Amino acid sequence: TLGIPHSSVALIESSGVAFRLASPAEGVADLEQGGVLPFPSTVLSEVVKGSEPRYRSDLRAESTDYEVDRKLIAAGYLSDYLVPLTHEGECIGTLNCASPNVDGIPEDTRRLVRLLAPRLAGYIANARLFDELEASERRLRTLISNLPGAVYRRDADDEWSVQFVSDEMERLTGYPAGDFRGGAGWTYSSLVHPDDLERVRRIVADAVERKEPYVLEYRIVTAEGREKWVYEKGRAEYGEDGAPLWLDGATFDVTDRKLAEQALKESETLLVEAQRIGRVASWDWDVARDRLTITQELHNLLGTDEATFTPNAASFLERVHPEDRERVAERMNAALKRDEPYNVQFRLEQPGGAVVHLHSIGHVDRDDGGKAARMVGMVQDISDRIRAEEERRQLENQMRESQKLESLGVLAGGIAHDFNNLLVSVLGGTELALQYIDSSSPAREHLEDVMTAADRAADLANQMLAYSGKGQFMVEPTDLSVLIREISQLVEVSVSKKIRVALELAEDLPAVQVDVTQIRQIALNLVTNAAEAIGDKAGTISIATGSVHWARDYLAEGYAADEARDGVYVYMEVTDSGAGMDSQTRENIFDPFFTTKSTGRGLGLAAVLGIVRGHKGAIRVESEPNLGTTIRVLLPASDQTPTQRAPEPVPDEEWQGNGTILLADDEPTVRSVAHAMLSRLGFKVLVAEDGKEGVEMFRRHADEIVLVVLDLAMPTMGGEEAFREIRRIKSDAKVVLSSGFTEQDTTNRFADRGLAGFIQKPYRLAELTRTIRAALES
Repeated sequence: TLGIPHSSVALIESSGVAFRLASPAEGVADLEQGGVLPFPSTVLSEVVKGSEPRYRSDLRAESTDYEVDRKLIAAGYLSDYLVPLTHEGECIGTLNCASPNVDGIPEDTRRLVRLLAPRLAGYIANARLFDELEASERRLRTLISNLPGAVYRRDADDEWSVQFVSDEMERLTGYPAGDFRGGAGWTYSSLVHPDDLERVRRIVADAVERKEPYVLEYRIVTAEGREKWVYEKGRAEYGEDGAPLWLDGATFDVTDRKLAEQALKESETLLVEAQRIGRVASWDWDVARDRLTITQELHNLLGTDEATFTPNAASFLERVHPEDRERVAERMNAALKRDEPYNVQFRLEQPGGAVVHLHSIGHVDRDDGGKAARMVGMVQDISDRIRAEEERRQLENQMRESQKLESLGVLAGGIAHDFNNLLVSVLGGTELALQYIDSSSPAREHLEDVMTAADRAADLANQMLAYSGKGQFMVEPTDLSVLIREISQLVEVSVSKKIRVALELAEDLPAVQVDVTQIRQIALNLVTNAAEAIGDKAGTISIATGSVHWARDYLAEGYAADEARDGVYVYMEVTDSGAGMDSQTRENIFDPFFTTKSTGRGLGLAAVLGIVRGHKGAIRVESEPNLGTTIRVLLPASDQTPTQRAPEPVPDEEWQGNGTILLADDEPTVRSVAHAMLSRLGFKVLVAEDGKEGVEMFRRHADEIVLVVLDLAMPTMGGEEAFREIRRIKSDAKVVLSSGFTEQDTTNRFADRGLAGFIQKPYRLAELTRTIRAALES
C-alpha cells in the first residue's frame, strides 16, 4: 500500500531496505523548520534539480520519527538511493531507498525502484487531480448554497426520482432537503399544486422533446399547507443516443411578486368598475396615530358624517357586520405585519338596519425602519353584484330541483306503466276466478283479499303516474268550489272529531281544466296531512278557494312552476293549526315517501306535486314551527264554462257481444286474461304478440274483425304505427287503445284520427265491457 503520496511515509520493509516517498518541497520545508532528515538536503535538492537518480553511501544515521528507520539507525551509516518521480516533464517527488549496508544498495533493488518510479509518478499526479476536484466541488457546493433558488437534478424518465437538491429546497417547501435526496417520500413533483400539475408536466415534456430549456411559473403546497408561487428554469441533459438522461434546474420563490401582481390587477379592476358605476370610496389610515381619513362616499356608505364618526380603525370596525368583523381585522393585521395584500369582501350595517356588501383593497406604506406607517385603499359597493349572484344560485338550485323531479317522474311513470301491465292479470284473473267459485267456497274470501290488495296496488300505481305528471284523466272545465263542496262530507269523516273543518269557498269562480278524480286526491291528501300535523289535539282545518291574477315571479318562488305563466289562477288553500315546519322540513315535503312520522306510507305530497305539474300549475307553502301550515295549490283559469257532470252509468253485466276481436299485446299475462274476458263477453278472439303480427293478422281477417284492442307500447312495431297501418288497410276500422299510462297522456297523439276508445290498465271486466260496448255502438 502506497499511502499518502505527499508525505515521507514508509512503504515496505524487505531484506533490510526501507522505501519512502518524498515531495519536492518536503526537504526544504523541514530543514527551514529545524527538522532533521535521514539524508542531507543537498542530495534531495540535487535530485530535484537534476531529475536523475543519485546514490550516496556515506550518510550517517540520525534520529528519525519513522518507525521503519529505527531498525536501521543502529548501523551508523546508511546507503541511500534517490529516484526522481517525473510527470509530463515535471519532478513531482522522489522515491527513496535506504540500507545499512555500507557497500551500497543491491542492483536488483535499485532496478525495482526505477521500475516503480513511473507508476508512482502517475499515481501522485492523479491524487493531486482528485484533491483539486474535491476542492472544486466544495467551492461549487458553497456557491449553490448561497444561491437564492433551490437547485435540483432529477431523472428525466421518472419525475418522482430526485438525484440532487440543494438545501434551499428546505426553506422553500418546509420539508428537509435530505428527504428529497434520501427518497423518504417527499419528492419534487409531489409538491406541485394539483391544479397546476398537468400543465407543469406538459410544459416540461414539450421542452425536453424539443431539446429546449423550460421556463414556467406554478404553485406548490408547502409542508404547512400554504400555497407558494415559484419560478422555475431548467433543461435536460441528453445521452449519445439523444435520449434525455436527467433534468437540471433551479426553482425560485416568487410568491410576493405574484401576490403584488394580483393585488394590482384587482385594484385596477376595482378602480375601472368603480369609475364605470360612479360609486367609489377611498380611505387613508395613519397607523402610528390611528387616525382614519375617509371620503364623503364612504361616509355615505357608513351612514355617518364628520361630526358623528370617530376617525379611527375601531370606529370603522364597529360598523362592519358582526359575523365579518373578526375576518376584516385579521386581514388588516396580516397586511400590517406580514406584508400580505389587503383584499377583503364584507358586509356593512347602516344605521337604518340596511346591509350593504363591500369590496375593499389597500396597501401599506412603511418607514425607513420597515415599520407600517400608513395604509391606504378604496371601497366599492358590490351589493348589486352579490344580489345578482344570489339570484343566479337560486335559479340554478331551482333548475337542479326541476331536473331531479323530472328524472324521478320519468322513473315513476315507467314503473307505474309496467306495474299496471302486471295488475291486469292479477285483477282480471282473480275476477274471472271469482265468477267460477260458489259464494260458499272457502277460497272465495282469499280471492277477494287478493282483489282488495290489487286495488290498493293500482291506487299506488296511479299515484306514481300522478307524480310523473302523467296522471290526467278525463280533463274537463270544472268549478273548484263546487268540487270541494261535493267532497266536503268525505273530508269531514276522514279527520278526527276534535278537528273542525271550515270551508271558505268563493262563488262564481272561473273554470279550471282539471281531472276531477285527481283534484279530489289533492284535496284529500292535503287534508290528511293537515290532520296529522294537528295530531290528537283540537284544531282547525280551513279549505278556501278563490281566484287572483298572479305574475310569473310570484309563482316561480313555489314548487312545480316550470310551465306556469302570468295570468289568472284559481287556488285551493288548505290551512291547519298544527305544529308547523322548519325550513329543512319544508325543503323535503315533496320528496317521494318523505315523512315526519316513523315510516313513510306512500307518495303523499309527491303525488300532489306531480298532479299540479301535470295541470301546469304551481304550489306555494307557508309554514313556521308552532304557527301552522298553509299550502296553496294554483291552477290556471279557463275561459270555458264548467260542465255539469252526470252520474256514471251502471254497467249492464248481462251484455254480450258477437263477432271477432283482434287483441295485440306483448305481455303474455295480459293476453291470457284479456282473451278470457273477451271470450266471456261472447267474442271470438284473435291474439297477436306485437304490432307487426297484429297488422298481418288484421290484413288476413279484416272483413270479420269488428274491433281491435291495441296495446300502445310493443316491440317490433308499436301501437301508434300499427294503428296507422290498420287504418290504411281499412279506413273505418274501430280501434280501442290500451296502455299502462293515462288516457290524456296516451291519446293526445291520436287526436282527430278516429280512435274508438281507450282503456287504462289495469282494468276489470266491467270496465272492459263498458269500453267495448261504447266503441261498437258509436
